[in-house]
Order: sequence, then structure tokens, then C-alpha cells
Amino acid sequence: MIKPIITGIIISAGKSGRCSGFKPLYEWEGKTFIEQVILKCLMVCERVIVVTGFKSDYIIDAVAEFLDVQMHERVKFVVNADYEKGMFTSLKKGLASQVGGEWFLYHFVDQPMIPVKFYSEFVEQIDVTSNWLQPAYKGKNGHPIIFSDKIKNLIISSGDDANLKTIRNGHDTEIKVWECEYPEVLLDIDRDEDLRRIIVK
Repeated sequence: MIKPIITGIIISAGKSGRCSGFKPLYEWEGKTFIEQVILKCLMVCERVIVVTGFKSDYIIDAVAEFLDVQMHERVKFVVNADYEKGMFTSLKKGLASQVGGEWFLYHFVDQPMIPVKFYSEFVEQIDVTSNWLQPAYKGKNGHPIIFSDKIKNLIISSGDDANLKTIRNGHDTEIKVWECEYPEVLLDIDRDEDLRRIIVK
């Protein structure tokens, strides 16, 4: 199979309301969450779209500090003014900003702990038999996910009150679940104690 062209969509628009600080700028192993996720996505993605909302300027300024010239050309910021309506609106906004594209890596900002080697192994699972690729660990589905331009169009054409579960369960979705060896695909950081628990491990 020809190497797939992948666009990363990183959702970093929410208020981090259940955390004491601003989650995208939390640190994990010496880098901010947003820095970790962008750099890892750039390893397998031709370009990366970061969807912001709350404190958008904070994120853009933080990212500007670590991106070199070449990386700047591959990273685009999109502001979702309707971010308070939910994450699905941010995903729609990011996808709508990208003209063309074959595959899309949909990534949360609060999963910086996923190992580097996961990404290359994950994209190798892309094939013509499916349009939705999702990792799982011990039978439980996780994130990030990869989907095709067909799924992209379904998402964009859906109402703001829709969700990814509805899209996933639709008749047009051909799902491939990849059972991987990375428990991190099941983790995200919703509260400060989630981060503390992971660090203790």
C-alpha cells in the first residue's frame, strides 16, 4: 500500500474545568501536553491542525516557542468560537478547515503519555478494508483514532448535536480495531489526580 497521507487533528479547545490549571500547558516528561502531542503527530502526519477555543492565545504562544521554521509550515491553528457546545464542534471545525486529505488522526491534547513507537505502528494498520481505525488494549477501545475522508465528510455534514459514537455506529463506517500493547491508549487526564496517579505509576 502507498504511504497514506495523514492530517492530524488535535483538540485543545476546552476550559479544563475539572483541573486546577490549564491542561494543554501541563507538563509531562519535560514538555507541555500540547508540545508532546504535536511532536508525536508530526512524526506520522503531513500536517497538524490544532483546534483551540478557550485561552487560544496561550496555546499559540506556547507552541511558537518550540516549533522550528519547518514545523511552523506544517502546523495550523483553528479557533472554534463555539467550543463550549462540545468537542464534536471542535472536530468539525478542524476538519472543515482542511481541503482534501486522505486520512485523519484525531487526537486529544490530554494523551501526551502515549509512547512514540505507538504512532508508527498505528499508521501501519491502515488498509483498504476499513475507513475507521481504532486501537484497543485488552479488548477495550481507546484513542487516538484514524478515519478516512469519507468519515470526515460524514462528520462535517452532521449537526452540532451529533457525536462520534453516532458516526461510528453508522452503516457507512467500516471499523478495524487494532489490539495493541499500549495501555496508554485508554488513559486521559480529566482531573489533577489522574495525572498524579499516572506519575506515581
